[in-house]
Amino acid sequence: MRKVLLALCGAIVTLIAVCLTRALMLPAAPSSESAESPVDLAQNRDAIARRLAQAIRFETVSWGDARPMNEEAFAGFADFLEQTYPAAHRAMRRETVSSGSLLYRWPGTDASAKPVAFLAHLDVVPVEPGTEAEWTHPPFSGAIADGAVWGRGALDNKGQVITLMEAAERLAAQGF
Repeated sequence: MRKVLLALCGAIVTLIAVCLTRALMLPAAPSSESAESPVDLAQNRDAIARRLAQAIRFETVSWGDARPMNEEAFAGFADFLEQTYPAAHRAMRRETVSSGSLLYRWPGTDASAKPVAFLAHLDVVPVEPGTEAEWTHPPFSGAIADGAVWGRGALDNKGQVITLMEAAERLAAQGF
């Protein structure tokens, strides 16, 4: 079972890396300006890391039992996405489903084309009581250290949410 979980974590990390890399490789809108310099690219990566860190600070815990979810955390996360990715939110229509799930629809230019779905979830599993001291950084700190963003949801699954929103924001800002 442990090998399966490690393999799954490895696959998720790989997916995040591929999605983030592909999003960063999208061509810029044509302009008379030169290509991004290495400094600009580093600043862009740092800004994305800061946005992921902010996302981690929302304690969107799913208990998996009868305990109610923290509706304020989920609503705050939804507001954060809207404020952080304004072009994406102008291009897409967002619905809230079951008081915490978000569904985005982005109409294409060809109504006869088949739709595409990109999925990620906003909730994270709770921190097991008594394990708090074992964390390198507090689970909801969104700490940026040692070349990584630390916290509950960095890999599963807020990393994917932020990756998808980063890509949508860049495309929407270019008029896609």
